[in-house]
Amino acid sequence: MDSCTVTLSGAPAVPVRLVFSDFNRLRWAIAALRVNAVLRAVLRRTAQAGAAPILIESLVLQHGGLGLLPASGACVVLWDGLNSLIELWQCHPALRQRSDLRYLHVGQLPEVDVALPPGSMGLYPLDAPLNEPMDSDLAQADPVAVPWPVRTRVAARRALRPCLNRLRQPERHQRLSAGGCLVFCGGVRPSQMTLDDLFRDGVLPALRQALQPLVGLPWDTQPTAARCALQQAFGHLRTVALGLVAAPPSPPLPAARTPAEWACLYTALNQLHRIGTLMALQASTPRLFVNEFQVHPHFDPYDAQAYGRNLFLDFGSTRGTEVLYPRRLDMAETRKPVASLRLLAPGESVAAWFRAHDWHAFQRRCEGDALSALASLGAMNPARTGP
Repeated sequence: MDSCTVTLSGAPAVPVRLVFSDFNRLRWAIAALRVNAVLRAVLRRTAQAGAAPILIESLVLQHGGLGLLPASGACVVLWDGLNSLIELWQCHPALRQRSDLRYLHVGQLPEVDVALPPGSMGLYPLDAPLNEPMDSDLAQADPVAVPWPVRTRVAARRALRPCLNRLRQPERHQRLSAGGCLVFCGGVRPSQMTLDDLFRDGVLPALRQALQPLVGLPWDTQPTAARCALQQAFGHLRTVALGLVAAPPSPPLPAARTPAEWACLYTALNQLHRIGTLMALQASTPRLFVNEFQVHPHFDPYDAQAYGRNLFLDFGSTRGTEVLYPRRLDMAETRKPVASLRLLAPGESVAAWFRAHDWHAFQRRCEGDALSALASLGAMNPARTGP
């Protein structure tokens, strides 16, 4: 567990306690305080009401109990949105009765937000500008004062990350140091574990079975077979989505079932977009660099103060449509060049998107995003984009 107390600047200054399961999540929460003026205002009102403001992660409460929760004034961070809330309430059912708690979620979707308790809000603004300073080193007036040990630890990790990468994976480090690559590190094809997490509590069991062929999908070695599986998977997603749209309003569905289904559909769609776009890029350029979660050994270029001669692909969060999420924050704070390839605009309805797009439109979008990324790489470093 990592914790610290930061101070909201201004008159009066307001101390805010942060309690998170690891240091990465602690620094992502600090970034949220910097970019989310509405959240800072909420914490100031909490302090004015006589309570001690605290941001605490749901996983900390699940694993460590409720002893860290004050009588009032707590903001609970849900990194996986609705899924995190369901898990927390299953672990501590009494929290359902705590109307004083404010939930801060990552993963904003219109169809899902309606299922969250009153007063819930996105941890990050839905449409935050990415051209503003997000680090105290850049900001002229930092709205959050962070203890020097935390700032020093952040700077040291970013400086040392390339050194660790060079020791552990010298070939990959050398390739990114040379520059001229399109870079994506993260989940691409789902595994059994990620499918189980996606379809937890028996949500959409028929779709879960239909997406099973995506496990181990050879997107990078057998493009014809992979494209066929991708088309079938997209068809299943769209059929389920259109079915939810057309479902009669009665009898009413169990509480949170439909929002959980929409959250599941969005995550699966985001994964299909990643696969389709990466397949199109691989067919077009040798400059694609992919380090796939659960397939390749861990390699993190995002939180490194290096590798800025490459173009980093941003497919958005698998949880929602907000502009900012942890990986995008790391890219912004380390000043990485980014190609934004977001399938849905901030706040766009998942249902509306499925109504407007069939397989052919989706395929054209993946191919268009690949061409856009290649054009951006060529404009950034034309000498390094050839074969």
